[in-house]
Amino acid sequence: MKNLSISSKIVAITFFAIFNLLYNQLFAQSSRNVSVSGFNSIGVSSGINLFLTQGNTENVVIKGDEDVIKDVVVEQKAGNISVKYKDGINWSRLFKGKVINVYVTFKKLNAIAASGGSDVETEGILKTDNISLAASSGSDMDLDIVCKDATIAISGGADIDLKGSAENMKVSASGGSDVNAFDFKVNYAQINISGGSDANVYVNKGLTANATGGSDIKYKGNAALKKLSNSKSADITHVN
Repeated sequence: MKNLSISSKIVAITFFAIFNLLYNQLFAQSSRNVSVSGFNSIGVSSGINLFLTQGNTENVVIKGDEDVIKDVVVEQKAGNISVKYKDGINWSRLFKGKVINVYVTFKKLNAIAASGGSDVETEGILKTDNISLAASSGSDMDLDIVCKDATIAISGGADIDLKGSAENMKVSASGGSDVNAFDFKVNYAQINISGGSDANVYVNKGLTANATGGSDIKYKGNAALKKLSNSKSADITHVN
């Protein structure tokens, strides 16, 4: 019985050692640094997660499975960088279930775009003069921004969650997209939504609003409202 017990322990230890080795090989996490400089806009696609941090340097770090990050490319053209998979790769099939996180440190940003189910998140507050945000095809943005002017265009079931403040904001949303910006206080806003989209905004002084096709606009604040539509299938409502 004693010899059997020792043998069982040896088998168990061997099993876990082999399992651990195979696990590390299959799910090895790796990182790759990419040199960038002088950019002020960024785009991400193909289901890649993007994390943005404002600082005094500029760099990109790609993290994920070792066999996947080799196929992620960071291209810079003038002041724009794009993060995506190599051309010709069917990422949704080949890398299903794989998570790729890209961490970008920037000095200044004026435009962020996300498509193909990618997620974008700020780590800390993004401070800038003007910002343009574009999201499509089921992408999500969770951003904390302080700026003067913000322009937002979303479609295809994309969602944007905003915190911070701005003087002016323009929003265009379609195709079942949502803008959640009760925590993003602005003085003036122009909102145009359609196709079952929703917008929740906080406006202090002036709001021009247009909602059609089963869309809803809810707004907080003391803004004077100017409605551009009287669609029976859409609502524009002041909430506390």
